[in-house]
Amino acid sequence: MARCATFVVDRNCLFREGLKSILSNTRFRATGAGERFEELKPSVAGPVREILVIIGPSFTISSLLHEISAIRARHPQARVVVFADQYAADELAQASSAGTNALLSRSISPESLISSLELVLSGEMVISTEIFASLVTRMAHAPLAQLARAESITLLSSNTLVDGLAEAQAPSGSSVEPGSSAARDSMIPRLSARETAILECLIRGETNKVIARRFDVAEATVKVHVKAILRKIQVKNRTQAAIWAVDHGVQSVPGGTNRDTNGARTGA
Repeated sequence: MARCATFVVDRNCLFREGLKSILSNTRFRATGAGERFEELKPSVAGPVREILVIIGPSFTISSLLHEISAIRARHPQARVVVFADQYAADELAQASSAGTNALLSRSISPESLISSLELVLSGEMVISTEIFASLVTRMAHAPLAQLARAESITLLSSNTLVDGLAEAQAPSGSSVEPGSSAARDSMIPRLSARETAILECLIRGETNKVIARRFDVAEATVKVHVKAILRKIQVKNRTQAAIWAVDHGVQSVPGGTNRDTNGARTGA
């Protein structure tokens, strides 16, 4: 029967052993673990459906990129999951461009970790919300092209997997690549005060549930607003909307803001 071969890579023995323990009673039980992937010389004999490599938080960005390169050289189709909240925004962009399938925070719960790994194997990219916010708000759109084109990204917020970024999409024929000359040169559409406020929330990587709580409205109402935003700015998903917003000068206020129907800011 086909299985998943899982490898844990980190310089910290305690991290490796702890993660192996968490995975021991799941389909992701570690096939091998070590300080570097190249030292594992992993054997994947037999029917293996997927190869999954989980990289811990002990690597510098240059060492991380080396590990990812070594993994891709040996197993181009392997899924790579990185604990990444220790990296700066530009380093996160490098890790994303190198071909990671998940960028996770070390605060993740064991249950959410297992769910994240399942999503990664199904072809989705999983990003912790704080990491996503850092990527979008601190980096220019160019290094984020991989994220902007992704159709299936799931955010992880407060140890809970939440709605995918491609949940609501504008018609495919009307999309404009974020950061393209067409996007920069087009007239900025007229968004309502509430839509602009929600766009600020998307920059921070907030989910529909969080946004609904922030504005004291139904989650379904937020979904309607998000669909309207995607349609007006002509992008396909929430990732592209956040990148579009930064590119067009929409600011995400630390701690978040609310707006009343007249556009006045109030405390979150």
